[in-house]
Amino acid sequence: MPEPLPWKEILLDVEVHPSRSFQLEDGRMMPDAIYVVTEAAKERLRLGYMCCNCLEQFEVAFPIRCRVCGFPVAKEQGWLLQKQMYDDHNIVSPGIPLEREREHMERSLHVVRPSMKVPKGSPVRRPP
Repeated sequence: MPEPLPWKEILLDVEVHPSRSFQLEDGRMMPDAIYVVTEAAKERLRLGYMCCNCLEQFEVAFPIRCRVCGFPVAKEQGWLLQKQMYDDHNIVSPGIPLEREREHMERSLHVVRPSMKVPKGSPVRRPP
């Protein structure tokens, strides 16, 4: 049993998935999340010592269900990690440096928009 990681050594970032959602038991639709985790957390997820649904840490590997969110860890975590970490093309694949990906996204997607537009023909007032 590995020693539990402090929260700051697990999660780097969380984003809302652009297209994937799931339905709660009461019928509400909730957007899915994309977790960006540290290498230590990735290893714990692969070994079954952490829930891939809520990031709860376990004392034993691959328990039947997560005690926090009820996710069926033993039955579904293995294939779900493979599918969502490696087959989902909307998620940055492992091995690509996160900073390099962010710089690329800023260069390709960022559009400069002025925060204020002064209507043409309006006199510019200067403080006295």
